[in-house]
Amino acid sequence: MREKPTGITPAALEAIANGDAFNAALAMTPGGIEAQEAVGQKMLVVSDTLPTKGLLFDQIRAGGPANIYADFIQKLGFNIGDAVDELFTVVHLPPGWKKQPTEHSMWSDLLDERGRIRASIFYKAAFYDRRAHIHWNSPVTTALFYTEDGKNQYDHPRGIGGSLVGVVKLDGKEIWRSDVVVVESGASDILQKQRWLKEEGIGQLCAKQADILFPDRQNPFAYWS
Repeated sequence: MREKPTGITPAALEAIANGDAFNAALAMTPGGIEAQEAVGQKMLVVSDTLPTKGLLFDQIRAGGPANIYADFIQKLGFNIGDAVDELFTVVHLPPGWKKQPTEHSMWSDLLDERGRIRASIFYKAAFYDRRAHIHWNSPVTTALFYTEDGKNQYDHPRGIGGSLVGVVKLDGKEIWRSDVVVVESGASDILQKQRWLKEEGIGQLCAKQADILFPDRQNPFAYWS
């Protein structure tokens, strides 16, 4: 005879081991952790805090130089205060800036006075894995997509061939487009590899062109109008 599930999850066991009755009960309640994360997002959005990780500097690559953001942030009008815990720092935003929740409870946007998403904020409020960071967004972006009859097909099905192009955008506006590359349809391993190589090649071409047009694009505070 099979035993009925107890409802005791690993998160609940961790809370029980730590003598945390509240979070143990929360973890054993269906949807309890998700609700905790949603509440965490709401509290973040209305608070005067931002994640400490990524706020003032960002490591570009392992072992590489770091982007230092403190001067840029202060010139924009941010007022940086003290850390409130191991994850968050008091930050008073410039006039007109605000935090806005996304549909995902772990992600929120930081909008400037013109409504542009200047940073993406991650916060996982679950008690057993609580963590947060902020990622500053550059206005310079690249994208790949297929076209059909001159129209962009962003939801182009995987495995289907077509006309592949890459673009460089500044603040959401396309400023450079690659030549069209024809990709064959088919599910064979050879065709899938060819398709992947072509997509990788166009992606590298876009990145190279973006570097030429915007040599300081690794600085997420550059090129905003």
